[in-house]
Amino acid sequence: MSTTSDANIDRSKGPSSSSSSTAITKPISEFWRRCMTAVQQQRARCYILRRCLSMLLCWHAHRLRD
Repeated sequence: MSTTSDANIDRSKGPSSSSSSTAITKPISEFWRRCMTAVQQQRARCYILRRCLSMLLCWHAHRLRD
């Protein structure tokens, strides 16, 4: 019985493919999270810029009509 429990303990302490793949996956997922955050921020900036430009153009066109 003790050999079976010792084997389970040794297996749980040793490096396994899931723990090494998790170690590799974490930096990759962190990279993609940062990329997606940067993309979302850039899209928000473009949206604000488009809105400001459209307001300025509409204001300028409206002022010309008066």
